Amino acid sequence: MKVGLFKRASSYLFDVMSIILVLSLFFTLFIGNMLEPEGLDQAISEYNTTYALYNKKTDRIQEEFDNDVISEEVYNTQLDQVSEDFLEDTKAASEIRIIYVFRVFVYYFGSLMLLYYVYSVVTKGRTIGRRLHKIELQGNVNWWTLLVREVFFKHLYYLSTLFVFGILIDFIFILVTTRNKAPRDFLTSIRVTHEGVDYPF
Repeated sequence: MKVGLFKRASSYLFDVMSIILVLSLFFTLFIGNMLEPEGLDQAISEYNTTYALYNKKTDRIQEEFDNDVISEEVYNTQLDQVSEDFLEDTKAASEIRIIYVFRVFVYYFGSLMLLYYVYSVVTKGRTIGRRLHKIELQGNVNWWTLLVREVFFKHLYYLSTLFVFGILIDFIFILVTTRNKAPRDFLTSIRVTHEGVDYPF
């Protein structure tokens, strides 16, 4: 019996969540402040203040429209103007926030990818998630094939396909191929099997 989609996905998620937990701890204790761009706190404060003012203005415009004080044309014009003013007033603060979010994403994704790869090399693919599910990698398992498999054709592949499409393609391959193999399994001549079972293919 070949390893199905559920065991593969759940073992991977277990390993990923374990690494993210460690990364989150480091982020809270050490890394978080280092990633903050200059002026982040002030930018957040200014954004929140401007957003509160924006809500007050839109509420007032909505109330005037509901009470037939202004026409629909005036209503739409005023809302557009308030929205434009809000975007302009929060432009600098939004840029700082975007820089911070990007840095945090790079930290988590880059660290996850690196740690998962090193972890896989050290354990020769026998991660805790796979051991808990009693599955293992068989075939040409070494640092190079794991680099191709886990870095380029898993994490970077998922990133380049916006995650959803790459994961969906993996799921389809695993479900429809006779050997339940994802594209990276074919490329690296590695197969996922149950522990202690040596398949003749």
